[in-house]
Amino acid sequence: NSAPGMDGISYEMLRMLNDEYTEILIENLNERWRSGNIGKELKLIKIVAIPKQGKDPLDAQNYRPIALLPTLTKMANSAVLEILQEVAEKHQAIPNTSFGFRKKKSIHTATNLLVNEIFRNNRERTHTGVIFVDLKSAYNSVNVEKLTRILQATMVPEAVVNWIHNLLTNRCMKIQVGKESVTRVVSHGLPQGDVLSPTLFNIYTKELHKASHGGKTKIIQYADDFTIMTAGTIEHIQAELQKSLISFTNTAKDLDMEVNREKTKLMIFPKEAEVVISLNGQRIDRVKEYKYLGTTIDQALKFQKHANICIQKAQKNLDVIKMICNRSNNVRPEKAIQVHRAIIRGPMEFGASLIYNANKTTLDKIDKVLHQSLRKVTGCTRTTPINTLMALAAEVPSRIRRKYVIAKEMVKALAYSVANRQQLTDTTRTSTNKRYSGQERAAIEYNSLVRRIPHVIFNEHKDCDIAINTEIPGLQGSKKEMNPLVMKQIVCGHIRRITKDRPHIYTDGSITNAKCGIGIVIQEPVVTREWAYQLARSAAISSVELTAIDKALKLAIAREVSRPIVFTDSRVACEILKKACKSDFVEETISNILNNCTFVEADIQWIPSHVGIQGNERADTLAKIGTNCERIINNQNSLNDIITELKTNMMEEGNQWYSQYSTEKGKTYYNVQRVLTAKMWHHKSTLSSKEIRIINRLLSGHDNSKYWLAKMRISNNENCETCGIPETGRHRTFFCNRYRRERQNCDISLDKFERSYKERDIKYLKAVASFVIKNKINF
Repeated sequence: NSAPGMDGISYEMLRMLNDEYTEILIENLNERWRSGNIGKELKLIKIVAIPKQGKDPLDAQNYRPIALLPTLTKMANSAVLEILQEVAEKHQAIPNTSFGFRKKKSIHTATNLLVNEIFRNNRERTHTGVIFVDLKSAYNSVNVEKLTRILQATMVPEAVVNWIHNLLTNRCMKIQVGKESVTRVVSHGLPQGDVLSPTLFNIYTKELHKASHGGKTKIIQYADDFTIMTAGTIEHIQAELQKSLISFTNTAKDLDMEVNREKTKLMIFPKEAEVVISLNGQRIDRVKEYKYLGTTIDQALKFQKHANICIQKAQKNLDVIKMICNRSNNVRPEKAIQVHRAIIRGPMEFGASLIYNANKTTLDKIDKVLHQSLRKVTGCTRTTPINTLMALAAEVPSRIRRKYVIAKEMVKALAYSVANRQQLTDTTRTSTNKRYSGQERAAIEYNSLVRRIPHVIFNEHKDCDIAINTEIPGLQGSKKEMNPLVMKQIVCGHIRRITKDRPHIYTDGSITNAKCGIGIVIQEPVVTREWAYQLARSAAISSVELTAIDKALKLAIAREVSRPIVFTDSRVACEILKKACKSDFVEETISNILNNCTFVEADIQWIPSHVGIQGNERADTLAKIGTNCERIINNQNSLNDIITELKTNMMEEGNQWYSQYSTEKGKTYYNVQRVLTAKMWHHKSTLSSKEIRIINRLLSGHDNSKYWLAKMRISNNENCETCGIPETGRHRTFFCNRYRRERQNCDISLDKFERSYKERDIKYLKAVASFVIKNKINF
């Protein structure tokens, strides 16, 4: 859906081309690639000025020039980017502390690296000095000829270098404001808006990271945002930051870039100190707070301002929730909850690790906004207890969910970022009085889990020719739909065709009472060998199956088994391996499998389980034996295993809270719903949004009837006019004498209603809601 370039050709237009013209177009692009000449028409760039948020729109400097390239150029550059990123990661052309526009890294990876370091220094009673460096027109200052030489030195393929050089030289840019337009031909800078530009900038600025001189001085980069940080005494900070800034400035000058002194700021932690850093003979401003990558960092590291900004964003979005949950719009709650999670919960989880340190008043404000939104989503009223509200919305309290979000973020940072892994792995609690960042607290709380996080490494075997087959010709439909004997014949015939004289390896995994076992059978022409192992760690079955394949290949190498075919009945494991062959980064276990498959020239073939294939049946038996085997091998949990464990911990903690809270409040709903669920109770049901809201109010026992309006002091009379007792929605629906005959005709009762809810009898629940609507019972 991105905007087209000057030629007006959009992605949608290209998708409408028939096969003939698509082939012509692809061949044309390939010819341009082979020749290294993009052509003038694909270098015509339209420049659009986008105003910077919160800046004076009357100042031209407060606009960001965004380049709209022709769609064909963007398509070609996307393919070039894939090659460029692969080379950059393989040859470490981008430093470990550069996080912008890199796969599996984000602004949170950069922000947390900075903040965690400051927290640690504070605990060690060490000052931290941070310079937030601003570069003038960073992308526009890139020298194309110098960039070309850097790419060549980085072992980027010649064809890629030629393409990039041709793209960036003599490109025509047209800027239009109203009816006036200016056209310029330029051969410097990187076009903002092109997919290649961020990665090219990361490679171009690698030399800037050498200004840190090592030790406790670090340079952290996200796109064109740089920070120079160091720790120690005030005297050390003064000397080290000054030296690093001079080195940084000189290196930037060598790259035709200039540090903007006016926008470059200095912060000292944990409190103000007399540190003077100069640039070109003029002092850099020292500040007490700074907005870094969307996060307002304050000197005391309390992050109150950041949290309040997040709350304000969410509050503004409450109007959207109110609009879509209006009765006239009929948006179903399961759709509304998705919007809530995106525009209400999402903004207030931005920088969750930092918000963790906010005070109770601020955290209560977050809860207030969340609860307001959830009441609109579920149709619940102001008096509805929080535990009931959470259960109906299939949510957990923000305090508990925030812990999960922080831990998940930490796990990914440890898996994908070397710098963050080095920082957090050995974090330990030294004193309960010391302050920790949210991520540090998570690393301490989940210490045993941290040591199980797999390292994700560059995939040396991307696009390799390992045969991983998830299908067998002739097998159609599910196993239940096929005759077992016919199925066995088809599978046996396929095995004979593909193996011939090649060795067979059968692997399987099993889980019994949380114990994991693997079984391996290696069949050679002369001898058959068998192994059973118990795994040291519990894991998901897909991880167990992958461990079995990994161990089997290692055994094959040790016994010099050549060109085997590995048979597994785990289609999921095969799909994971197929996907890994196309990925830039993979976990260590998968990397080992791909590496060993290449080494022994092994293929992997899925086969259905329990169809009488002798090797498979024996591997299955061995795997079950393995669950209680004394021979134990270490296994690596997958990243998904770790995150699933965190989610399970969150739900368990949420249910403990729900159970404890329900001893005092929300007992009515707790009697019919004893646990928090991952999905709303009406997920994929045929109930309308109005029916769901009626049922939710009946289930909670809270509504806008006379009794509850009196409780809120909105009304003075709480009694039913017919019965003379407190009038609630439940009373009017299930007990009021006014509707006795209608109720009997429809077989409406509270007992049957609650029983139907427990059994998810949607038909009866719908009948109750229809009874309420038909008789115009409002509550």
